[in-house]
Amino acid sequence: MKQQLGTTLAELLLALAVLGVLISLSASGFSTLIANTRMTSQVNDLVHTLHLARQKSRALGVDISLCKSANGLQCSSTADWHDGWLLFANRDRDEPPQIDPTEQLLVTSGSLHGLHISANRRAFSMRPFGKRATNGTITFCDRRGVSSARAIVLSYTGKPRVIGAGASNRSLTCPAEL
Repeated sequence: MKQQLGTTLAELLLALAVLGVLISLSASGFSTLIANTRMTSQVNDLVHTLHLARQKSRALGVDISLCKSANGLQCSSTADWHDGWLLFANRDRDEPPQIDPTEQLLVTSGSLHGLHISANRRAFSMRPFGKRATNGTITFCDRRGVSSARAIVLSYTGKPRVIGAGASNRSLTCPAEL
C-alpha cells in the first residue's frame, strides 16, 4: 500500500489558528506604529513652521505670527489649533494677530483628524533681531491619551523643543474623549 502525502484537515485548521493569533498580535503593534508616526509627523510639521517663523522674522525684519484658523484664510479666536493654523508676516503688529490683505501668507495648515492640539496662547509671534517672542506650550494628544502626548515648548527667544509625557516634570493634559 502506498503512503499518502499531505496534510490533514486538523493540521490545516491548527496552522490557520496559529496564523490568526500571530496576525492579531502584530495588528495591535502596527496600529501603535501608525499612531506614533502620525503624531511625530504632525509635531514635526509644526516645529518646522516655528523654525521657519524664526528665520523669516530675521530675514524680513518684521514680526511673524502663527494663529489658529478654521478656513486657512483668517485667524480665528473661536477655532481650535487642530482645525488648522496660519503663519504670516504681521507687518502692522496687531494684537491679536490678524492677516491683512497686504501681509504675506507664509504657511497654512488644514484640519488634523484624529489629533487634538491645544495651546496656552491664542497666537504666537516671532520678533526679529533677538527681541522677545511669545513663549508657550502647544500640546498634541490622540485617542491614547496623556501617556502618548507630546508638546512643543516655545521659549522667549522663539526656539521650539519637543517633550513627551512626563518629561521635564511637566504634566501634559489631554481631553477625556477624542
